[in-house]
Amino acid sequence: MYAGFNVCEGGDLVCNQKAGRDSSLVKEEIKAFLGNRRISQAVVAQVTGISQSRISHWLLQHGSDLSEQKKRAFYRWYILEKTTPGT
Repeated sequence: MYAGFNVCEGGDLVCNQKAGRDSSLVKEEIKAFLGNRRISQAVVAQVTGISQSRISHWLLQHGSDLSEQKKRAFYRWYILEKTTPGT
């Protein structure tokens, strides 16, 4: 279990509705991960198909939230990159 998310069969992450407040902790973890690994938002955008500006706004918690499909793509990439970097 990730803060606010369950890892499901196939590596998908599903948000727990009651743990929605924990999503900001996940965002902070992802921001730190990107910074520590020196991974640009542009690279994440290219791999996930989400625009760099949407990723930036979402991580900074500005504007509207990402769609569930985009969140799944982002979190799937994050878990994969965290467990098997560079794949």
